[in-house]
Amino acid sequence: MEKLIKDYIEFLKGDGLASDKFWELDKKIKADRKNPGVLLQDVRRSNFHVHLASLVGYEVISMKDLDGFSDETKEIVERMVR
Repeated sequence: MEKLIKDYIEFLKGDGLASDKFWELDKKIKADRKNPGVLLQDVRRSNFHVHLASLVGYEVISMKDLDGFSDETKEIVERMVR
């Protein structure tokens, strides 16, 4: 979320008409609401791997970010992302 906020701020600081920036930001926010990094709230053991795979698939995190996880978890996530 913090990265998104920073991106929005940089976008709004840019050149252009305020009205154009407003509507473009509206589009960005609507698209970002669908991103699992924003949506992810209900993490349970039963859906943990699905959430990790979703985060990797949307490039919120990378497989390298899973270095501290077990090999089994990394293998499951890799299979789900393919």
